[in-house]
Formats: sequence, C-alpha cells, structure tokens
Amino acid sequence: MRNLNNGIDYTPIPDDYPRSDIQGYHGTKGWDKDLAKGGKRYDLRGFTRATINKNLITYANDTYESKYKIGFEIEKNYFHTSLDSRYQNVGKLLELFRGYETDSSCGVEAVTNILPLLPNGIWRTKVYDMMHQAETILDERWSGSDARCGGHINLSVVGWSGERLFKAIREFSGLIQSLYRLRLYRTEYHHRNIGGDFCNQNMNMICPRSEDYSISLRASYRGVERTLSSSRYNFCSQFNNRIEFRVPPRVTSVKCLMLRYQLFYELVDFAVTYEGRVTPQIRKKFYNKVRPIILDMSDGNVDKARTIISDAKYFQKFIDTKGDFRNNAIIKAFINPTRQVDKDRRKRWLNGEWR
Repeated sequence: MRNLNNGIDYTPIPDDYPRSDIQGYHGTKGWDKDLAKGGKRYDLRGFTRATINKNLITYANDTYESKYKIGFEIEKNYFHTSLDSRYQNVGKLLELFRGYETDSSCGVEAVTNILPLLPNGIWRTKVYDMMHQAETILDERWSGSDARCGGHINLSVVGWSGERLFKAIREFSGLIQSLYRLRLYRTEYHHRNIGGDFCNQNMNMICPRSEDYSISLRASYRGVERTLSSSRYNFCSQFNNRIEFRVPPRVTSVKCLMLRYQLFYELVDFAVTYEGRVTPQIRKKFYNKVRPIILDMSDGNVDKARTIISDAKYFQKFIDTKGDFRNNAIIKAFINPTRQVDKDRRKRWLNGEWR
C-alpha cells in the first residue's frame, strides 16, 4: 500500500501572508509555491530510469524537480458558504492553492500553486490527493459555477521559453479545439451574451514573433480586424517562460481536474518529445494515446469521444493553414456558423448528436 506520508510533503504549514482569505483581482500574484521542486527518492516509485531521465531534473542533494509544470485557475460563482465568508479561511488547509481572488467575469477564483506535471506514479498520486482535499472548492455540489466561468491552464517546461513551448504545442492543439469546440464561438459562453470574446482570438496560434502576427491581423475566420498582439483573450497565449490555454471551460469536480491533468501531461510530453519532427503518424499516435482520457471526459460516451478524436484533424488543419476553413464544414459550424447548415450542425452538437 502506498504511504503518501513518505517523500515530498504537501501538508500545508502556516504562511506569512493571508493565503486563506479572498483577495482582490490578481491579489495573490507572486504568492506561488513551486511544488514541482523537492521530490524525494520515494516519490519516484513507479518510474523507470527512462521516465526519470525524461521527466525529472536530479540535484546533488538527492532531490528532484519535475521538468513539466502546470497551474490551474478555477473560476466559480461562489465558494461554499462554510468556506466563503468573503468570508474567511477559504483555503486554510488546502496546499493545492496559492490563494483566492475575486473575479469580475463570474465571481471568485481559486489559483493553484505551480504543480509538477508527471506520468503515473507516487508523485502524481500526491497531486491528486491535493485535488481531493480541495473537493469543496472544485465540486459543483459545494461551489457553483455557470457558463461564464472558465478553467485556464498554464504550462511550462524547465529551460524552455514560452515561445518555444507555444510552437511545439501548436502541432497538437487541434485536439484541444475539437474537445472544447463550443468555447470557440461566443454565443453560449458570453458574459450575459454581450461584450467581447473571452478565449477565441488567435485560434490558429500564430506566434507573436512571426511575420504573420502583425499588430493588426485580418482574422479570416471572423472577417474582422483584430489587434492580437495585446489581446488577453487568445485561445492560447505565450509569455516569457510559459503558455496559457484560456479555452477550457469551468471545472465541475475533482475528476474533471484530474482528467485535464492527464490530458495536458500527454500534450506537453508529445510536444517536447517530438519537437520539430511531427508527422501525421506522430499525431495519430498522440490521438491513440489520449483516446481513453477523452472517453472518460465524455462520460463514457463512445460516439462523442470518437467524434472529438476524428474531428481533431480538421481543427489541426485549421491551425496549420493559419485559419483557412473554406473547405472545412466541421470548422465552419463551430467558429463561424453563418450558413443555416453550419448552425444546424452546431445545434445538433449542443443537443447531443455527435454528427
């Protein structure tokens, strides 16, 4: 039986800042703990030597650091009343979170610390254990959310710039668009159905440093001018040493967050492993690898999972061709449903018809 008390210890200790109280917007910035550092030999159980070399940095004092890292932003309308006393001591015993903030788009937000992004093993189990301890924040039964809420995901790789990771992950991001296709058009996910688009700019993931990414880029999929270089509402944004996917919707349960952790591990791992040498065969290998995860995310609905996987190649083509969807009916239905046939296809998806 695994003893989670050995190895790295994620038991929270008293802090010198009010981490357990709800702060103002961005009020917890800079409070991150890097929980991807400090792993012990015990935490490596379940890893092969090849896995260790691939996923970890080994230090002279016999401690380890995860090369891949992830952070989540959990937006909610409210936290459970026993926790939210704008209440006090929301995260008193929750090491998962760096802190809690107000959020103008939906209500409140819980921001995680920097987490190790790892394959199956003791160390990943400890991350899952922190998620389970945060159930009253994550689960809809206690802390409610609606379509205005999102679940942004930040990713980084030790020694990589944000630009390098952005380019590498672009090669596999068609799956993310296929999975979260209803977030790519504003109708259902709009704040009171008015105002701007919160996560669907630069959907073809043009690198900000490339010649194609000008101050004013004609976004052909919307037919309007967009100023993308300063946009905070990109499908995926790059920063100095990380990237952020804004597209994932609200987190509804511990299982929901665990499955996202699994999926984005595979995404980062394939992007890093096959950097600069992605082929259709490699993408097919990636789709096969994540198929069980997508099935779980689809609540066991085989038809829905199959459609998400099979449509990923169309969304990937949209990314690869820098936004060209003229002969792509799947894309039109979810990015620019101007014709009735496109609107009908989108409506069928909303109604649970996966074709």
